[in-house]
Amino acid sequence: MDRRGPLRVGLALVVVLGGCVACGGDPAGPEAARSPSGPSVTASDPATPTPTPTTPAPAASTPAARPDASADLAAFVAAATALDAQLRATAPLVGAAVRAETVVVEESTAAAVLALDVLPVRESIPDGISDDVLRPVMVVYTGLVSRVRAMAGFTYAGTYPRTVDAADLAEGAWADETEGARMVACLANGSEPARRFDRDLAAVRAAAAAAPPVTAVDPTSRAAATLAVRLAVADLRNGGCDACGGYVADGLAAVRWVEESTLPRTGVIDDGLDFWATYAPGTGWDVQVNAC
Repeated sequence: MDRRGPLRVGLALVVVLGGCVACGGDPAGPEAARSPSGPSVTASDPATPTPTPTTPAPAASTPAARPDASADLAAFVAAATALDAQLRATAPLVGAAVRAETVVVEESTAAAVLALDVLPVRESIPDGISDDVLRPVMVVYTGLVSRVRAMAGFTYAGTYPRTVDAADLAEGAWADETEGARMVACLANGSEPARRFDRDLAAVRAAAAAAPPVTAVDPTSRAAATLAVRLAVADLRNGGCDACGGYVADGLAAVRWVEESTLPRTGVIDDGLDFWATYAPGTGWDVQVNAC
């Protein structure tokens, strides 16, 4: 009977467990395993201990990131950041137009101011946004609108007086009634929103990271219409009724719907302003507010 197979297994086990048979001083060395009288050691021999296999400890797993609304607000953050940079680049041009007794608006300054557009920021706000995220979003949005409206008087090139001459003063005119004086006064409405922009945008990022992903809604839904009304009110408070900025939202306008079954839909805003809203495919909601 050929024992070479089992002996080879037995020798391997002895080497693994003991290191080396010859290390024990046996003069026969490994050749002793070939003797017919020598014991046969196999893997199944109960006298031979079988090494217990060890299972490596599982690698520590990193918990999966919880989905949030950051991706849904990425377009808004990008659009707001771009408009902020555009406003900061335009501000020195506007500042240079202000002289001691006049405001001199160059063609290049008028073109830069006219190019300021909040529409990309407005359109990047998702319809299904939750109130917790919309609050800081409205702060950023209204701050940007305030800054744009504060410069709106500089959209036409020309020279505008800042002072009233003696004859007009004698007739009862106010010194701040000149167009140039009003243009300069309006600029102050953009200062505070500009200073706090970075902090306000950080609040948007934090709110988005803490909120679940935005759920898409039907563009004709009440949620979409309510957002359109709130944005229209923000625009009105910054630019309607002869306003030139100065309004930054400190909360969400309460919208009470009165008639929703037909178009236009009608309702009332928290401070008593009536509105009506009409939806058109491709252009969205058009909101009119009875304010002035």
